[in-house]
Amino acid sequence: MKKKPLKGDTPYSESDALELLNELGVCLSELEFKIERLEEHLATDIPEPKVSDVALEESQKLYADLVSNQMAGIYRILVQKPENGSSIIGSTTIEFVSKRFCEILEVDPDEFIIDGIPAFFGRIHPEDIEGFVRSNEHAQQSLEPYIREARLLIGDRVKWVRFESSPRKLDDGSIRWTGVLLEITDQRMAEEALKCSEERQRFILESLPVAIYSSPVNPDYDTTWISGDIQKITGYQKEVYLSENDFWRKRLHPDDKERVMTAFRNFPKAGERILEYRWKCKDDHYHWFMDRSVHLENDAKKEFLGVIVDITDKKKAEETIRQNEEKYRMLLEFASDAFFQFDKNGDLIIVNSVTKELTGFSRDELLKMNMTDLFSAEMLDEKPLNYDQLSNGEIFKTERDLICKDGKRITVEMNSRMMPDGTFQSFFRDITERKQIEKALKRKLSELEIYYELAITRERKMIALKGEINVLLERLGEKLKY
Repeated sequence: MKKKPLKGDTPYSESDALELLNELGVCLSELEFKIERLEEHLATDIPEPKVSDVALEESQKLYADLVSNQMAGIYRILVQKPENGSSIIGSTTIEFVSKRFCEILEVDPDEFIIDGIPAFFGRIHPEDIEGFVRSNEHAQQSLEPYIREARLLIGDRVKWVRFESSPRKLDDGSIRWTGVLLEITDQRMAEEALKCSEERQRFILESLPVAIYSSPVNPDYDTTWISGDIQKITGYQKEVYLSENDFWRKRLHPDDKERVMTAFRNFPKAGERILEYRWKCKDDHYHWFMDRSVHLENDAKKEFLGVIVDITDKKKAEETIRQNEEKYRMLLEFASDAFFQFDKNGDLIIVNSVTKELTGFSRDELLKMNMTDLFSAEMLDEKPLNYDQLSNGEIFKTERDLICKDGKRITVEMNSRMMPDGTFQSFFRDITERKQIEKALKRKLSELEIYYELAITRERKMIALKGEINVLLERLGEKLKY
């Protein structure tokens, strides 16, 4: 006999359960036959009854071993020929149930044999019992193999089981059922989890502007299967999209078609390929698509499996950013001040043309330099580059002496600030001439102050002298002169 799964092994498949039923039927038939032979021997008083006893004992052991090692619960019930108006429940007798059967139902085996039918139907979930009874009555009449899944309600716990049995009509009109009971709770939970997962995937695919497609590696065909919201992406329904072999390729933009078709013709056997191209949708406008696909190959077929995403808005945003960056670069190039952009470490990222003229370094040289390379050690000690002062986003103004490539030193006014992306920008204005003028003006002012002080002193002395002359004239009795 074929070995069946033990407890803890993988559950029965439907075919395994039916095979087990057939084997049980054969064993039961053999056991009944041997019992009949034993009864005949006993009736005719044949000597050596021990041989029959041994044979019977071996058959019973074989049967018991078969039943006890099954993961399924085994049962046999007898349904008497019902009288008019009587129910199938009232006319049913339990002939045998295995230990595993009682374990699944969580009932006491001894009590179940006595009062098992009401206890059994008391375990069936209230929502399932009507359909369960109706399906039993149908199988009772048709004598077809019976397979049904139902829920057991044990306390507040729900347990899923599957009944698989074969009804057999006896000579007196009664029906004997021999079958198995399998617990399938884990299987049903896995099926529900898989169903929920598939439902979530379907919802995501239909909610997102993406489409999944399958295309044979065949130059005469484009797409043979497509899923997702293709109508939302292209405006075409699935049936229309799949109606023509070359529906996809003939809507490729003329400037992209050869590039895209060549990419698919030279598709690598391993890995993936990402393409961006323009495709004419139902609104007669070209939309940008990103096509990400892989090459699949097995004994049966070769195909491309890919995902299409509408990236038109992304392309428009990129173009807007590109145009803004171009305007930004133009503004920087036409700026009258030198422009430096550098990271948090002070490494230069962007400079404009005026920066080259101011420092004497080329653009390539500058982009390999750090901000500290532009100043002397003494200057950095006196005025260190403190980026923390810029962290609040305000513009910070200071003056420093900058060292040019030829060693010349110039004075620059620095207007610096921190950008939202964490980098720093600084405009340098050469104020060397202005500082020289300011210095000359200070010198002239100092000289004027000296001349002014001398003039004031002289005027004060003249006033004092005139006062003394008037005093002398007054003493002489003469007319005052001042």
